[in-house]
Amino acid sequence: MDRPLRPMSPCMSICTLDDKRVCIGCRRTLDEIRGWAKLSPEQQWLLVGELAERRKKRSS
Repeated sequence: MDRPLRPMSPCMSICTLDDKRVCIGCRRTLDEIRGWAKLSPEQQWLLVGELAERRKKRSS
């Protein structure tokens, strides 16, 4: 199965930052949220993978 060139934004429309300035919905930092559109497709896919790992760690 081919993946799209760019992933969809990881935004979950929760948009609330915790005390470490990380969104409690998508787990992106404020800088990652601001810079999403400027990332290359490869960088976006890497970040999507990192976010999955952050969610796993958070739920452990």
